[in-house]
Amino acid sequence: MLLCFKGYSLIKEFYDKGSTGGVASTLAFCILEMKLAQGIICLDHCFPDPHWFVAYNKAGILRAAGSTYEYVKFDIPVGNCNLAQIGKPCDLAAGFSPKISLFCSHSYRRKKIPITKQYAGLSKSKIRTVLENPIPCFLCSDHIGVSSDISVGDTQTDPEINVVLVHSKLGEQLLGYTINHKYLLLEKIKIEDIKQKQPYLWRFRK
Repeated sequence: MLLCFKGYSLIKEFYDKGSTGGVASTLAFCILEMKLAQGIICLDHCFPDPHWFVAYNKAGILRAAGSTYEYVKFDIPVGNCNLAQIGKPCDLAAGFSPKISLFCSHSYRRKKIPITKQYAGLSKSKIRTVLENPIPCFLCSDHIGVSSDISVGDTQTDPEINVVLVHSKLGEQLLGYTINHKYLLLEKIKIEDIKQKQPYLWRFRK
C-alpha cells in the first residue's frame, strides 16, 4: 500500500449518483480520459437482473455508479487487455488494467447475526450473495482488494466521503491525474484511521 486518502468527487454527476463520495466513478472516468483503457468493465446493478457491461464514456460510467454487491457470473471475454475493471475484490479478473476495487463487507457480521432469509430481507442485494453462495464470502481474506491499483470504500462515519487506498504506481499516477485536474478533493490520512473505523476489513489480514 502506497498512499491513503479520504475525500469526494468534484464532478457533480458522479458525486450525486455515487453511493458515497463518487470517487470510484470519477477514477473510472479518468481512466478513459487518460486513455489507459478503451473501456471500463462495470456492473449494471438494475435489480433483480444485474449484469456486466463495458462502459466507453461518461454516460456508461454513470449507469454503473453506486456500489453493487451482487454475485454476478463474469461473462466478459478475458482476452481483451484494453479494458479496465471496477468491482468487488472477488470480481476482479486477471488481464484487465487498471483495476479499481470496492471495499467489500459481505461477511463482517457473520459471527454476530445468523444469516437467515429474514435478515436477507433487510438488504436485497448485499446479503443475497451470501445466501446464494456463502462459502467464498466466508473464506475470503481480501475485503479491500489488494490486487487492484486503487481501492475505494466508505468511512463508516460520513456518508458523503470515500476512503481511497493506492496499491500500485499506476494507481498513484491515476490518482495524481484526478487531483491535478481538480476532479477529486482528497486529504491524506493514516491507514490506522481506517482500521479503527472498519476493523472487520482487516480481520483476516496480518
